[in-house]
Parts: sequence; structure tokens; C-alpha cells
Amino acid sequence: MKNINKLHKVESGFPIIFFLYFINIISFINIFFNNKLRAGAIASIIIVCMFLLVLPKISLYRLTLINIVFIFYFFWGIFSIFFYIFNNVDIKFVLSSISYLIIPMLLFILSYIYANKDNYVKIIKVILINNFIVIIVGFILYAWMPSFFLNYLNSSFYALANYNGNVAIRLHSYLNSMIVGNISLLSVSLLLFMVDIKKIAKRIFFLLIIILVIAVFFSFARSAMVGLFLIGVILLFKKRNFITIALFLLAIIVLYLILINPALQDNGYVVKINNRINNLGIAVSDRNFQWQYGLKTFYDNPLGIGIGLASHKAILYDNKSDRTAVPDGNYFRILVELGILGIMFFMIFLSLILFKASKISTYLFLVVLFFAFQSFGNNFFDLFYSSHLFWILCGLIAKISSEFEKSKYYIMKNNE
Repeated sequence: MKNINKLHKVESGFPIIFFLYFINIISFINIFFNNKLRAGAIASIIIVCMFLLVLPKISLYRLTLINIVFIFYFFWGIFSIFFYIFNNVDIKFVLSSISYLIIPMLLFILSYIYANKDNYVKIIKVILINNFIVIIVGFILYAWMPSFFLNYLNSSFYALANYNGNVAIRLHSYLNSMIVGNISLLSVSLLLFMVDIKKIAKRIFFLLIIILVIAVFFSFARSAMVGLFLIGVILLFKKRNFITIALFLLAIIVLYLILINPALQDNGYVVKINNRINNLGIAVSDRNFQWQYGLKTFYDNPLGIGIGLASHKAILYDNKSDRTAVPDGNYFRILVELGILGIMFFMIFLSLILFKASKISTYLFLVVLFFAFQSFGNNFFDLFYSSHLFWILCGLIAKISSEFEKSKYYIMKNNE
């Protein structure tokens, strides 16, 4: 009986579902500790415990092409630690690199083992539920502004959008505004996927879409705004769900007129969001400065300088990191840290995930594409919560795509 219960938990995706709720709860508690609880480290400990428990079932991790490429990327990252571990680097930095960059990758293996074509919809629902909890709590805190939340904002680099003297508090929750923008955009695609497979009512879908679109704009996340319009364009060319297309585009147009167009209002968030968009060139210039240093470092170290040494966490532990850190742009970070082999393994892996997702659904393809797009100028592949979602979704896509391919193969064989 116990074995049957254990099997049921595996088939239901329970460990992944538990982890998603756990990191949400620990992140919420974190704001009462002024962002000092080390939620990322706690999450990594849980991931390691889950991985140790799943070791007896590691045979379920089949050596497909995508899984082999992932293994090469994962172990190259571990090996790269030896590039600097004996070079008088603070041990806190080594532990941070392992905790925030290497351990979260294990979620790909865990998701691949636990996800299947019978429970993947449940896992996606739980992802959406957790994302909406983050966003709704963000709106409540944004309107209420209690003292503990103000203290939390003061400790966050992403709390304010400040351009040309126009300062606005970005839509934070117990996760920062950059993550709020990222998960709001991803949730739009995931909701469209759920509607496409008829797992959510359209009335609920319309309400949730409006919430997500507002969250994107008030997070001041420019890449998420671009992603919204890209979704609108793609929907425009899809023949199905015309009402969905019309209402979604109408919602974006109305929000644009209300929130962005400076001709309608003279001040407030209209001007601030407009300045945020108009100053895109400044953001590109800032990143270009980082990327130039990154390329110079890569030319000097073509095999990389070691995982974590150029990440946004590097500044905390290494006084030399200002010469190598690439906190805005995951591809340049991977190039600097893991060199030509690391970026090659990762790009092959990402390309295969995109291909697999396109075989399942346009909207799952968009989820991965938006991760890939937003990570040109941001660090979502190694940012708390967003990185967890990335590896979980990649594992889920890799698993169910292979199961769907098997099902089609068996159907074809039976019809011969």
C-alpha cells in the first residue's frame, strides 16, 4: 500500500507541486526579514533533498539528445568552479555560485522524472496559481504600502524606475518587479495554452488576462511589454478563437491609451511609463558597457572564468567583479563564465527545448521564447523563482514531447 501511495505521488507530480508552493511561501516570509532570509539558499537545500530522494528512480531520466546536452552543460558548470576555487576566492562566493546557478538546474532532471502526459496540466495550473498569488499580493502591497514592505523595497535594486527625474515605484510583490513582469508575461502564454486545450473557461481567462496585462505595465518591464504585443500579433494571424483575439488586442490597446499615451494625461504613471520606454537607449547603452567588458574577458579566457564569477551575485562577494560582472544579459554571462563550450552546450539545449515546445503548442513555444528573449538584457536563467520556473518548464516540455512522440509512434504502428 505504501508503494502504491509513493507511485501515486510520483505520477501526480507531487514533489514539483510541493516545491512550487514552498518557494512561494518562503519568499513571502522573506519580506518580513527585510530580504535577509536567504530564500534562494533554502530553496536549493530543498532541491538537493528532492534530488537525493529521486536517485532510486534516476533510470527514468532517459538519455535522449536533449538530456545528454543538458548533462554536458551541467557538468561543465560544475567543472568550471575549479577555474577559481583555489584562487583566494571567498568561500561564500563559491557556495553562492553552487546555490543560485548549479543546484536550480537539477529541477530540469526532477521535472523530467516527475512530469508526464497525465499530470503536466496539473503542474502548469500550479505554476499559474503561484504566479497569480505573487501578482495579487503585489497589487495589495502596492496599494497598502505597509512599513515592512517599504523597508523591503528600500533593500531592492529593482524597486524604482527613475528616468529624467520621474520616479515611480515599480510593481513589486514579495518578489521583485523584474520577476513580476517576467511571470506575468509567461502566465499570459500559459493561460492561452490552457484555453487552447480547453482546461479553463473563457470568462475566467478574460479576467485573468486583464490582471496580467496591468501587472506587466506597472512592473515597468519593457521586455514584457514587447512580449505582450508580440502575443497580440501572433494571435492576429491565428484563425481560431477570434473572440479571444479581439478582446485580448482590445485590452492591450485600451491599456496603452490609458497608461502610456502622454496626450491623454499630463503626469503620473503615464509620463513615467512613457519615459521608461523612451529611455530604452540608456538601458541598451548601460548593458553595452557590461557586454564589452564581458567580451574582453572572454577573449582573455575562451574556456571561461568559472560559473558565478560574472553573475549579479558576484558583486556581493568579489571585489574584482566590477571588471567582469555581466548582471544584465544571461548569454554574455554564460559566455564569460563558461566560455565557448558552455555557451555552445546551452544554446543547443535551448534550441532543442524551443523545437520540442513548438511540437506541443505555439503557446508553450512562446513561454520558452520569452525566457530566451528577455534574457538578452536580463538574468532570468539564474534569477530566483524565474530560474526555477525555467528549469521546471524545460524538463516538463522535454518529457511530455517525448511521450507524445511515443504515443504517435504506437498509434502509427497499430494502424499499419
